[in-house]
This record gives sequence, structure tokens and C-alpha cells, in this order.
Amino acid sequence: MLTLGAIAVALKAKLTGQNIEIDSVSIDSRTLNAGALYIAIKGDQFDGHDFIQAAEKKGAGALLVNQAVKSDLPQLVVANTRLALAQLGGLWRQKSQATVFAVTGSNGKTTIKEMLAAILSVEASVLATAGNFNNEIGVPLTLLRLSMQHRYAVVEMGANHSGEIAFSSRYALADIVLINNVGDAHLEGFGSLKGIAEAKGEIITGSKSSSIAILNQDDAFYRLWLEKLNQRRHFCFSLNNSTADVYASDIKVSVEGNQFQTAFNLHYQSKKIPMQLKLAGKHNVNNAVAAAAAALANNIPLTQIQQGLAKISPVKGRLQPWLSRDKNLIIDDSYNANPSSLKVALEVLKSCAGEPWLVLGAFGEMGAQSVEIHRQLGVLIRESGVKRLFAVGDEARGTVEAFGQGGVFFESQSLLIEVLQAQLQADVVLLIKGSRTQKMENVAAVLIDNFRN
Repeated sequence: MLTLGAIAVALKAKLTGQNIEIDSVSIDSRTLNAGALYIAIKGDQFDGHDFIQAAEKKGAGALLVNQAVKSDLPQLVVANTRLALAQLGGLWRQKSQATVFAVTGSNGKTTIKEMLAAILSVEASVLATAGNFNNEIGVPLTLLRLSMQHRYAVVEMGANHSGEIAFSSRYALADIVLINNVGDAHLEGFGSLKGIAEAKGEIITGSKSSSIAILNQDDAFYRLWLEKLNQRRHFCFSLNNSTADVYASDIKVSVEGNQFQTAFNLHYQSKKIPMQLKLAGKHNVNNAVAAAAAALANNIPLTQIQQGLAKISPVKGRLQPWLSRDKNLIIDDSYNANPSSLKVALEVLKSCAGEPWLVLGAFGEMGAQSVEIHRQLGVLIRESGVKRLFAVGDEARGTVEAFGQGGVFFESQSLLIEVLQAQLQADVVLLIKGSRTQKMENVAAVLIDNFRN
């Protein structure tokens, strides 16, 4: 717990009203706990100050606001509530004895977060980022969930512009940081792949000076990140390069009913131990090796890593296999999309038995090169062996044109679903992929509901 007086000193805030104790924080008037400190955040589409009365009715104990408001509740007044939220998260983190892991990367960071949390939770209480709370608001809200019972925290950090990870890292003060990779995600906000790499590197420079960095030796920007260590220790991981501290070998993928199974050997120092994942694809082996490297940097035993990874199940909408009533394998990868994750998904599709079809929603945040990128996607899809392409979303017109014969563009998702249902054959394996804005999970839901017993 913290008193409002202590918070006021830390945030250089003006306190009016009673100096009560606070044990929880909320930025959402609909879900706050009774007695919570309600922080009125001003966003692009809303202003939390408009919901102060709703927060009062819900039982808020105090308010944190940009300007004094009419209320019987105690209130803290600051110049910037968004900054105050981050500072409060940092204050709470400093009171915690938990070891903090911070994870970033263009692709795979959520999966790595879940894998690492599963490994650590075998023997201890772990706090992990919930959902997509990985931005400059989500990170401090995660830190504010830390309790005395937590031995570890696994904090996911995302960004769509330079400086965002630096901001989050300043308050998370991570003990172990991990960069998985650089890809085309959010290219619009960074301008180039190097811009993305520099932004991911902020997780190193923003961590404790005593922290350990976990770096992907296979990534083109590995050397750039090494230059940011400034005497910090590091572990490197690789999918199959035996010069890395941690690497994999003997990867075998299979499908059993509604479940992918991937077996591989994990190597560390002179030790080799078999691992089993209920996930598909070499990229998930890479994610597992990354999580293992972070755990090993904290002296977690290999046997505990083995137990933790065996517990992992697919995240909804991320290469999630479903077997239809007519035995079609439907791979739901609708959670989000960028060119790098499409390449990964196509590799998984190619490894499955059956004629490969793809349902594609246009990609977002591709910047000025979006038209050309979407045309390149068409070539990539064709060269991967896909036989039929069903696409929706304006930018995907170029994808269909570049793909050529067997590709069809649809003006609406409903028409795409109608045609797909009529044409889907028993020997087809179908991948569904697209950016969040395209809501491709709707296609997956219709097909799964339509074909499951």
C-alpha cells in the first residue's frame, strides 16, 4: 500500500483531501476496484476526466487528475496523468523484490512471454503482462499489479514509434532483457528496419546497469545490440547455430488431431535435453530457445524449463489448428499480421499434408511502401506453393494480381466467406491470416462453427 501523501511527494503532485492509503490503481471507471486510485488518462479518442462521476459511483477511493475537479474524493493534481501513471508504476516496481524480465521483438514476444512465465511458474509465483498491455500505459499498469508474493515478473514491451520502449524501460528497471528479432511490424512508425532495431535496443539501455541481455544471434542486428551492452553481460541464442550459448537441434513437427506437436533438443553448455511443444513451426522453437536462454540466465534448471515448455498451449488466433468435420485442417493465425509473420505461417502451412490455401486480409501500418509490399506478398505466397488465395482489404488487390491464377479479391468479407464455404474441399489445409483491422477471426469462427461436430 501507498499513502496519497507518499505518492504526492514522489510525483510532485498537489494533494487535496484526506491522506488515505491506496492498494490498487485503475484507468477504467468500468472495472476499478472499490477504494482504487482512479487515474484520468487523456487519449486521442477519449478523456478520462469525462468519467470521474462514473468512477465515484463505482467506488473509487481517490483521483489522479490533470486539473482540480469537483469531487468529495481526495485528489492528486499533476501536469500529466500519463507520465504520472508511469512514475507510479516505477515507484511500485522499486518496492518489489521480484526479478523483472522484459521481452521485446517484432514477432514472437507474446509467445516468449507466455513460455517464460510458464517456466518460472513451475516453482514460483509469476506476474506476466496480460493481453496486449505492452505499451507506455500497459507496462506501468502491469508493474502496479506486482505483489509481495511475486518472485518474478515477465513484462512484454511493444512499440510503434522510437522512444516508447525507452520510456517503459525507465520505470520497469528490468534485471533481464530479451530481444527476439527485427521484422516489418509497425514499419510506418520507424521508417526502416534499422530504425526498428534501434528502438528494440532501447530495452537494453533502459535496463539496470547490472542487467543481463538475451540476444538473438541469428538476427541481422545482433551486432548492433552488442554495441549497446556497456559492460552488461549477455546470453546469445540461436535456432541451430552451435556457437550460441543456447541452441536447438533435431526439430520434428507433426499434427495430432487439433494439436501441433514439435519435438527438439535444447543445448546449453555441454548438456542436451529433449523438449516438447504443443505448437507448430521452427519460429516457435526459436521462441522456446529464447525463453530458455532467459531462464538459464537466471539459473533456472533445464528440467524446470522442460516442464514449463510442455505446459504451453497455442494463443488464440496464433497458428491455432482446428480440424473440421470434413477433416480439413484450418490454421487460425488471425491475431495479427506483418510480412515476417506471414513467412513463418507459410512455412507451417507448407509442412502440413493437404492442398495449401490461404485467406488473407490486407496488412496495416506498412507505411509509404505499402502498395509495393503487398505486391511482394503475392509473389511470396505464390512461391511458397499456395494453390488458392482468397483476399480482402483494398491493399490486398495488388497481392492477388501478383499471385496470379488461383487468386481472387473480394470487396467484402461476407462474400469471401460465402465463396470459400462453397469451394472448400476435403483435402485442403487452410491458413487464415490478416491484420487486426481486417478482423479475420470472423472468417475462422464461421468455418470452425460450420465444420465442427
